[in-house]
Amino acid sequence: MGSEVAAPLLRIVARGVSPGLPSPPATWRKGLILSHTHLGDVLYRTCSLGALKAGLPDCEWDFLTSPLGAEVLAGNPAIREVLPLQMSEDSWSLSSRAMREIGARGYDVILCTNTVRHYADFLTALRLRVPNRVGFIDKGFSGVLSFGVESSMPRAYPDYFRTMVSAVIGTPPAWPLKPQIFPGIADVAAAERAWAGLDLDCERPVIACTLTTRQPGGQWPSELFLRSLEIAHGESGAQIVFCGSIEDTDSLYSAAARCSVPSVVLAGALGIRGFAAFLQRCSVLLAMDSGPRHVANAVSTPVVFLRNATYLRAEAGSYADTEVDAAPLDELVGPERVRYLAAKIDPAAIAGSLIKCMNEPRCQ
Repeated sequence: MGSEVAAPLLRIVARGVSPGLPSPPATWRKGLILSHTHLGDVLYRTCSLGALKAGLPDCEWDFLTSPLGAEVLAGNPAIREVLPLQMSEDSWSLSSRAMREIGARGYDVILCTNTVRHYADFLTALRLRVPNRVGFIDKGFSGVLSFGVESSMPRAYPDYFRTMVSAVIGTPPAWPLKPQIFPGIADVAAAERAWAGLDLDCERPVIACTLTTRQPGGQWPSELFLRSLEIAHGESGAQIVFCGSIEDTDSLYSAAARCSVPSVVLAGALGIRGFAAFLQRCSVLLAMDSGPRHVANAVSTPVVFLRNATYLRAEAGSYADTEVDAAPLDELVGPERVRYLAAKIDPAAIAGSLIKCMNEPRCQ
């Protein structure tokens, strides 16, 4: 690719802006992690933060993210400090004030963990004048990096960061791809209040359901979900809770009105960690390919989800043993074809997966 032709020049530029020479990982003491800010992107990284900290115990790690990402990372023992300074998806949009604040911290290593629009992080690493810059070398602009990692695409999205961590700490990537989230006492109490407010019966199974996704092209017809829930309720008597943010309120109540079996709505009542504590009490989650899928994986609540078929199945498909991908095998389809793909899916099959998840021991 064209950017690799310029690699020698990029290496000269990188050396010119760096305050010192690159050093081996064992000497690193203060690191910064860059990532996209979607809920799923942050949770993907949490699968390997513990291994990173254990592998380099003398290095303290900060994580640059959005305010929402900061809520996900709160309480994570592998992170020294969360910096909620990134207001958009890419790090090169950081304000001058944010760049000065980050630069003043004197990081000696920066992990550029993204495989999509990675060049934004490479530029940020150069602007911060960090001497050790880690990133994937097979995506272009590798001359910027001091420590390159092969991404070996395609693989499950959380496996990319695991591959990077493995290379940095010099240990095979054998740990599980299980996200981490740490609800606090207040989060658990809020979830208990929400549960009580919905008058849910602890003696009967509960299916949580989310019907929205922020991913372009990842929205499956809600009617498919409603029909699956109706069948699952008819066969199991499960209680149904439609969940979402405050912005989803109207669509959630509309779905509940169209559902032919009893259901309740939980809209915007909980933060991310409170919602995690709520999902931990549920029997199973039925979801689009969206953030709640990964939150449920983090608390070991089984998930039946419909993958975003506009992406590669190897990347967007199941990565945890707590989830079932109920989408067709099609991949890289145009967003306009998703509704036609939905016709391939039998709601009874989704209902069967939900019931199977409710009857099997929870994965740990």
